[in-house]
Amino acid sequence: MLVKLTKTNMRRLLQLQHHKHTGKLLHHRHTSYRALLVILVVLGAVLVRVEMSLRQIAHADSFSVSAVVPAPIPTEPAVITQPNDSTTVTDPNLIIGGTCPDTTPPLTVAIYRGTELLGSAPCDTDGTFVVHVTLAPGNNALLPRTWTATDDSGPDGSIVHITYAPPAAATAGTPASLHPTATTFLTIVPDKPYLLFGPTMRTNWTGSIIGGKEPYTVFIDWGDGKSNTFKHIQSGQQSFTHQHNAHLAFYTIYIRATDETGAQASASISTITTYVAPATIGSIFSRPNTTAMSAYTLGAIYSAYIVMISTFGAFWIHAHKLEYAPASSKHRPVQRHRSLR
Repeated sequence: MLVKLTKTNMRRLLQLQHHKHTGKLLHHRHTSYRALLVILVVLGAVLVRVEMSLRQIAHADSFSVSAVVPAPIPTEPAVITQPNDSTTVTDPNLIIGGTCPDTTPPLTVAIYRGTELLGSAPCDTDGTFVVHVTLAPGNNALLPRTWTATDDSGPDGSIVHITYAPPAAATAGTPASLHPTATTFLTIVPDKPYLLFGPTMRTNWTGSIIGGKEPYTVFIDWGDGKSNTFKHIQSGQQSFTHQHNAHLAFYTIYIRATDETGAQASASISTITTYVAPATIGSIFSRPNTTAMSAYTLGAIYSAYIVMISTFGAFWIHAHKLEYAPASSKHRPVQRHRSLR
């Protein structure tokens, strides 16, 4: 059925239909609360992600670097001057003396037999050293090597050959340790050429005592006027500790082991203080954080976000209370009638 478009019909078609204002709120399905909630959730997620990124930037921009400045490495080696090369001795406990480069801080001079450490001592201010070692029966090729306080070694010195000739056994049944062979002699083998000590670091000597006849009695002179005696020590790896004070930068520890038959072995070890570390310099460099947002600014943003959520919740609760509240007569709209004239 076709409707004829007349001027009257066109006016009716295009005429705006005005709805009367009733004073009532629209149903919440006609509002934008869901969209606002989604926006708030997304905004909160963005804030959390931004904060995490800022914290990562702050950690990246603030850094520290520790550096060790090495002590001067000597260019001249230590030299053994006592005893002379090709000397033969009948006592395995030998005192080795010589000259060494005078540096600041002082060096440690260690004596080796091949790769085996026999003992060490600090280089004195007059450029000399004295080291206690224990020889093995037969030829001992002794090598002097210098060490700095930052664990760098200098050039090796010339090898000195010392022969230890144990006394021959006078009678049958004499303890073998008093007439040792290369496989039965009592010896002390330190683990390190020097030891560290400091305010919170005790001097810790570690090494092996092997050979001879167990048990051993170990005497240690710590070089600071104090000493200890340890009895009933078994063969193998040992550890002895002591607390040095900061009176000197270097001490020389002297250790002597005596086995059940009376045979002895000795060694000396240099100690280095960490109270004042003239060669080890730890420097920390820090760059201030210029890109990270301050805590006050971040707190203000979060406070504003919380206020937005609270405002949204208040409006939502208020809208639902009005929507579901029972209607009362005093809130009903007043019907107005025109009087007929």
